Amino acid sequence: MELLAFGKTGWGDELFYATLMTIAVSVTAMFIGFFFALIFTPLKLSKFKTLNFIGNFYTTVIRGVPELLVIYLFFFGGSGAIMYVASIFGYFEYIEINAFITGAAAIGIIPNLSNVWQITLKDTSLISVTGLVEIMRQSYIAAGSTRDPLFFYSFAAVLYLLLTYLSMKIINRLEAKYSRGY
Repeated sequence: MELLAFGKTGWGDELFYATLMTIAVSVTAMFIGFFFALIFTPLKLSKFKTLNFIGNFYTTVIRGVPELLVIYLFFFGGSGAIMYVASIFGYFEYIEINAFITGAAAIGIIPNLSNVWQITLKDTSLISVTGLVEIMRQSYIAAGSTRDPLFFYSFAAVLYLLLTYLSMKIINRLEAKYSRGY
């Protein structure tokens, strides 16, 4: 357990900060996903063929391109690319999150969001290829430095399972709170 000590003698503090980065990346990815859903869902449901084509084209591209390539496109394209695409469709407004959560629960989509959250949490490991230090990248660095990959990759799995467990506890509470009366 010396390898997990905090300070100069272990990797505990580095793995702690990497876990926080993993959570931050997951939350950011969920917000970006909501944002794109707000843009492209109405297009896919539109009766106008041109708008419907744009929505379907986006869906096809995102589903057809590997997640790793999407990460590279966002990494090298930056947030400016996201804002540019949003501005093309006239989206500049702030979204009230509490209203969204209440509305989401009212139509019963929290379980679906739970599934997307779990997938997003696991997919953060792909972001390590950009050099961002999250759980997998820090585990890779620690494993290379100590020559103990089994220990650090096993600990990374434990961290992901712990995040999944805590996420499910929070999501279950949200679902119970916002589902009352429906």
